[in-house]
Amino acid sequence: MEDQRLWDFERKYDEWFTSSYCKDCKVICGDCPQPRLLPDAVPAALTYLRCRGQWSYAPSGLPTGLRMGDCLTIIRASLPRIGVARADLPQLLDDLLVIERAFVAARVDVAERERAQRESAH
Repeated sequence: MEDQRLWDFERKYDEWFTSSYCKDCKVICGDCPQPRLLPDAVPAALTYLRCRGQWSYAPSGLPTGLRMGDCLTIIRASLPRIGVARADLPQLLDDLLVIERAFVAARVDVAERERAQRESAH
């Protein structure tokens, strides 16, 4: 998980904004780009980071969703490390789906704004 890019949909931060950026931080700064997570959200966030290479893409290059079969393989192997009991897997998957939908919506929104900017520049 070292040096994974973090939640920077709009690319406000350069390539330095990786998982190691906040590794040694004891306090979250007021202007820190690190997402603030409630403790209950941590397992889903860790699961997303493990599954984030499992995207399916449209011909446009935009993500359409995670390949859940592949994600399940990764998740089952990771349950002890992310601190989730097997009985809690359905809730973890529901939480992962929320992240998946939010990511897809954010990428579509950014792509639409970029397209509008390109069109208005001509």
